[in-house]
Amino acid sequence: MKTDWSAALAVAAMLAAGSAAAQTSAAPPAPRTASSAAVETLDYVVQRGDTLIDLATAYMNRPLDYRRVQRENRVANPRRLAIGRTLALPVDLLRADPDEARIAGFRGAATLNQDGRSAAPASGQTVREGAVLSTGANAFVRLALSDGSHVVVPSNSRVRVSRLRRYAINGAVDHALTVEAGRAES
Repeated sequence: MKTDWSAALAVAAMLAAGSAAAQTSAAPPAPRTASSAAVETLDYVVQRGDTLIDLATAYMNRPLDYRRVQRENRVANPRRLAIGRTLALPVDLLRADPDEARIAGFRGAATLNQDGRSAAPASGQTVREGAVLSTGANAFVRLALSDGSHVVVPSNSRVRVSRLRRYAINGAVDHALTVEAGRAES
């Protein structure tokens, strides 16, 4: 059974980050439909001097990504935005830097599979996106995320670190873990 913890962790991550220029919603981003597929978005409040073209150049993966934002937000002129307007920015367009987590503690038979190597975790060890934590009987691993939250992988569980990212536009973190077997507690 697989459980995607991305929604719960995204809420905690979004609440922990933000800036004067960018705002995130208190709930998980409301999915919007684009090409019949649900798209996660980050809400951005337009500030004085913002243009879609400048936002794309500074914070998106490609400068021409502003066209999709323009279309999905029904913006008539990408060089003129109303101050205070909220734009829904698809997170798949936003530039993000890798984020890290750390092993805060563990007990018993636990394994960290990362970078093609499988070994017992060590306290303080860095965990990156794509890593898999597995625990045996009477074991656990406590993972500390950069936003101050923790995830515990209890005994007989297997959890994949699906996403560990920090968005350039506002510093918001996006942490997603997938429970492949057993459970996880946040």
